[in-house]
Amino acid sequence: MASRNNWATELRSYLPWTKSPLLISAPMGGFAWSTLATSVSLAGGLGLIGCLNDMSQLSTQLTQARSTFASSSNPSIQASKTLPLGIGFLAFICKAEDVVPMIKEFKPAVVWLFAAKRLGDYKGWIEALRSASPETKVWVQVGNVEGALHVAKDARPDAICLQGADAGGHGFEKGAGVISLVPEAADALKREGCVDIPLLASGGIVDGRGVAAALALGAAGVAMGTRFLASKEVSIHPVAQAAVIEAEDGGQVTKRSKLFDQLKGPNIWPEAYAMPGYEVDLS
Repeated sequence: MASRNNWATELRSYLPWTKSPLLISAPMGGFAWSTLATSVSLAGGLGLIGCLNDMSQLSTQLTQARSTFASSSNPSIQASKTLPLGIGFLAFICKAEDVVPMIKEFKPAVVWLFAAKRLGDYKGWIEALRSASPETKVWVQVGNVEGALHVAKDARPDAICLQGADAGGHGFEKGAGVISLVPEAADALKREGCVDIPLLASGGIVDGRGVAAALALGAAGVAMGTRFLASKEVSIHPVAQAAVIEAEDGGQVTKRSKLFDQLKGPNIWPEAYAMPGYEVDLS
């Protein structure tokens, strides 16, 4: 099996400005815009912008990011052959034909795909994106071993992010925490001969202890979303940010459910997905 060190070297080969361990700010739609993404990349991580299927808005954000990077004195940033950030797309609402022109124009370092209606949809996405920008790498986020195996063998992404059930955003309704998910997926991929695809971990990681644990489990880097909701650069209402910061004992006060999407009505997410939110006592 390819070692985590080899995976880390591979990732840094096209993310030359990043430091070790690799820290990634998740592409949280509506929260992670260019200000957050560029700040993370300039600090030595990989920042991602979360697209909400508005290509005009995305173009504005990427133009701002490009301007920010152009004024940077960091030689590694300037040496990058791609725009030193990533873009996250929800594959069930975005159309590849709408996304491709953005990728061809801005050439981001990474495109992050998530929540396709069918696991088989990722293959077509990846082929279209690689054709548009061969330098851009394509990562796919899944939430269980079955998904990781299917995507690895069928779509051959440049990395797979394993999102544990302890994650704060949308994820697989049925899944496992990163403690069991990462090593089980790594072992399953090894058995199938898929040892050349780096694994990333996300879900419940908020500090150095969590990062160290993820690396020990076999991940080459970690993605954090909720942790960045407490940052100054994120786009979030102060009341919501305060609730995130003040939350304690998440296993008691939150619950994964489809209710929070249904309240917005109608629920547009694929059947396999749900998200956590504060549990409310309606009795």
